[in-house]
Amino acid sequence: MGGNAMDSYRLFRKLCGNTYMSNVVTTTMWASVTEPLGSSREREIENKYFAGAFQQGARLHRHTDTAESARDIIRDILHHEPQTLLVQQEMVDQHKPVPDTQAGNELISRLERNSAQIQKRLDDLRRHMDRRRQSDEESHVVDAEELRNSLDEAEAKLARNEHERTELRIGIAPDRLLKLTDMWMPWVLCRT
Repeated sequence: MGGNAMDSYRLFRKLCGNTYMSNVVTTTMWASVTEPLGSSREREIENKYFAGAFQQGARLHRHTDTAESARDIIRDILHHEPQTLLVQQEMVDQHKPVPDTQAGNELISRLERNSAQIQKRLDDLRRHMDRRRQSDEESHVVDAEELRNSLDEAEAKLARNEHERTELRIGIAPDRLLKLTDMWMPWVLCRT
């Protein structure tokens, strides 16, 4: 599983808390893999990527891209008692502002990592542009324009990222965190 999937899972745990881990981990893409490969990936999911969830009682379901498969998974989930999400407990019961919740901390950390990556990309692009400016070759004119576009795009991403981080830190964005909560179901979707 890639870094984005693991980041999403980490955020899921911070939003929901460990009590939700007893719900279902659903895997998809079964039509595109052989049974032995799928079983191998399933063991990897259980023992490596989601070991903590399985220790908390999670069960794995294969979603086979059929309506019946989806209904089976939903039927299983409907038998669970409703639970309060961790982020709800923190914000409502403990009166924590978004930045002080576990999910808020995770989002801030993610935004900081993204900012650092974007800043590194900007620095690399600027160094590359400086080297190109020192060259007189006409072929570099097109390259310079592409570099300028990449630089502008990276600067815009950095500005958006910094704006979101600032909003989150000063507590302007509780609705954004709650919107994330609404997007998540009490299970994690991942591809085999």
